[in-house]
Amino acid sequence: MKRQICIIVMVVSCLFSVSCSKGTDSCGRNSDAAVWARSLTDERLALLFSDFEKLAADENVRRVYSFHGEGEAMPPEFADLKIIKLRPKRGYILVSGCMDHGVVMSFNGLNQPNEVQSIKLSWGEVPPHSGSETIWSK
Repeated sequence: MKRQICIIVMVVSCLFSVSCSKGTDSCGRNSDAAVWARSLTDERLALLFSDFEKLAADENVRRVYSFHGEGEAMPPEFADLKIIKLRPKRGYILVSGCMDHGVVMSFNGLNQPNEVQSIKLSWGEVPPHSGSETIWSK
């Protein structure tokens, strides 16, 4: 019985490692997710910032919204986005990722009218295997 449990744990670990290693390929500067985020128009990014800001300001906001079952269902104003989840109180959208690899859109200056408002796109893992750029600012 112990041997069977060990084998099951090893198989699950291997499958998890493989799925995450494939995820790392999709989290670089030129990944599909990063290219998609850069392809959003300035108008869509401005609306995205505005919608995200309203959601983050809502005192009844949920911790996590997701297309994949974790947390609440994605609000309709974000339905056209190719993302995994959004976290309004933490100020970011996870576009793609697995564990500590990812493509993330971070929202800066939320509900701070005197601050620069911006959306920063980050990719990869911790330095030196990561990078970021601002894709929208006001």
